Amino acid sequence: MRSHHQSLKRALSSHFATTTTISTNNATTTTLFRFLRTSACVPFTNTNHANESIKKTTGLVGLPVMNDPINTYANLCDQVLEKIQFVPENAAYRTVVEEMYKHRKKVTLSGKTVSEIEETIAAGQIEELAVQARDELELIPKMREWKPWEFSHEIEIEKAENPTGIAKN
Repeated sequence: MRSHHQSLKRALSSHFATTTTISTNNATTTTLFRFLRTSACVPFTNTNHANESIKKTTGLVGLPVMNDPINTYANLCDQVLEKIQFVPENAAYRTVVEEMYKHRKKVTLSGKTVSEIEETIAAGQIEELAVQARDELELIPKMREWKPWEFSHEIEIEKAENPTGIAKN
């Protein structure tokens, strides 16, 4: 039995950075830890944080699990709300972004679990929401440069009699 335990530990060592073994009253418990891309050590066991276990994977290639998803996402929402202040108040873009990120921040800080937050916002996993927020942070300066709200000329749209180009009989 001991050799099976040691060979299992060897096999898993390539996937996990640290193993901790605790022996109590003839029982041995091994906790495995893994390192995410963010270099933070996350336990690979269930925890009792709001009765929810730590997510092991997002299931999306290249998108790692966030270590502190609620605080991280709330901070990203704050950054978006701060950066959007440099867009004119009457711009539709600012209105939409402010409404969305105020709502998302409110839901995120409501005391719900991560899965409840994801379900309420209904726009993907919290890691995907974080990617969206980071993308928005990159877009805001570009929108300020392009100033689409200052579009001053009208666009005429010609209505073609036969837009498909298919001859009618």
